[in-house]
Amino acid sequence: MVCVEIGKSLFDEEGSKIVQKLMDKAKSKNVTITLPADFVTGDKFDEKATVGQATVKDGIKGNNLVWFD
Repeated sequence: MVCVEIGKSLFDEEGSKIVQKLMDKAKSKNVTITLPADFVTGDKFDEKATVGQATVKDGIKGNNLVWFD
C-alpha cells in the first residue's frame, strides 16, 4: 500500500482497516482493482471553489480536498 497526503479530505479510519484484506482477496482470485493515479481537488465543496489537480506521487496538499463525481 502507498501512503498519500490527503489534505483536508475525509479519511475513513475504520474502513481503511480492511483495505489490505480486500486487496489480498482480489489478488487471490486474480481480480485487478484499478485505483486512480490523479485527482481533481478543490479548496471547498462549493461551485465557486478554487479547483486544481493532484497525483498519488505528489499527494493532496494543504487545505485541498479530493472531489469525486
